[in-house]
Amino acid sequence: MGSVTASGLPPPMAATAGSCTRLPPKWTSPAGRVMAMSSLWRGTGRPGSSASSASTPRRRRSRHCFTARSGGRCACRQRSTEDSSPTAWKSVRIPSARAVTTRAATPSPRGEPSMSEKIRAGMLGTVHAHAGGKYLAFRDGPDYDFIGVAEPNPEYLEYSRQLPYYQDVNWADKSALLDDDSVQVIAIEGHVRDLMALGMEALHAGKHIHLDKPAGTDIKQFEALLRLAIEKGLQVQMGYMFRYNPGFALAMRAVTEGWLGEVFYVHGEINSALKPEMRARLDWHPGGMMFELACHLIDQLVATLGLPRNVMPSLKHDGPVDDKLADNCTAVFEYDGAVGIIHTSAMEQGAPQRRIWEVCGTKGTVIVQPLEPPSVRLYLDEPQGGYQAGWQGIEVPNTPRYVADVAHLAAVVRGQAEPLQMYEHDLITQQVVLWASGDRQEL
Repeated sequence: MGSVTASGLPPPMAATAGSCTRLPPKWTSPAGRVMAMSSLWRGTGRPGSSASSASTPRRRRSRHCFTARSGGRCACRQRSTEDSSPTAWKSVRIPSARAVTTRAATPSPRGEPSMSEKIRAGMLGTVHAHAGGKYLAFRDGPDYDFIGVAEPNPEYLEYSRQLPYYQDVNWADKSALLDDDSVQVIAIEGHVRDLMALGMEALHAGKHIHLDKPAGTDIKQFEALLRLAIEKGLQVQMGYMFRYNPGFALAMRAVTEGWLGEVFYVHGEINSALKPEMRARLDWHPGGMMFELACHLIDQLVATLGLPRNVMPSLKHDGPVDDKLADNCTAVFEYDGAVGIIHTSAMEQGAPQRRIWEVCGTKGTVIVQPLEPPSVRLYLDEPQGGYQAGWQGIEVPNTPRYVADVAHLAAVVRGQAEPLQMYEHDLITQQVVLWASGDRQEL
């Protein structure tokens, strides 16, 4: 069995291997320039950070490099380690942030709290599918002094007051929550249609945010939210639930460290058995289950293979319930030299045990099934990373949902860790989620 860190994740991936997330030419303006700005704040070279470009290992050129995939000239191996100017960062590459890296405490331009201080936090919105779990994670997290929940929609507030996990909540007024300068982090847990508006309000109030998924329905609104976060030097942590899953972390390590060779096939399946009342809450968007549930796997697909050159969705209503929910959905994601297939439905009994994530390469395969608690099988044609050749089962920790997310956000706010993903990745993921949901929005 491979080793794990104190956080329950496998050891961080080596920074010298894996995919460079350089954008293709069409992304370099205007969004690419904005995302490059985010690397200055969130990655090496961030203002106020003691880390320098000289301490960042250079990456090998990879088939997964966005520039290489788009036919452009990859500059990944040509960047001088002495050149850490903002211009160089904008014009050369945006570093990947898959690995969770820590650094020594440094003075922050925004005055982040020390490790001994609890971070004052609150929640805005209550009706997101993950809201109850996020409330409990922030409320019980040892890093936080959780002060309360605000629900600005009276109808939603009346509904939420009846839910069991909100029975002991300290209900707060939205303006009081946002106007309190001592509150540094806000979890945005409203209806998906309201996430962008609520998130913008929190950012304008100077708060770091945990933003649940998917990032609304308009890619330009999400881009504007990220621009605002960059301008204000604030963190936006997306709420995709497998980013801190140890099984997915091991799968990503196998990809980025080259254990699997060239990845040519990725497959994911994530189904549920939804009751009519839950279906009624989800049928407002034509993407249905692809938009609501499969977005978690699309996030992992983008982290594995990057931006697809084509997405072909099939969004069907096959269930017996008389509603508009796209409840049997498949999407094919085409890449140069690789393909991804993701399926989701709302009708499978016993679905959690059959949920699966598979990554196949020319030198090995990694399979996570079930996804929660994660169980991993790995095939290698030669020993890699401390694992033997051939098929083997690998034990990974069963880290509860959201616990590692909120703990890592606290470390980022304190200046003790780097974000798990760059804004660039989040923006691409949102675009691909929309494409897979039948909405071909372009930046």
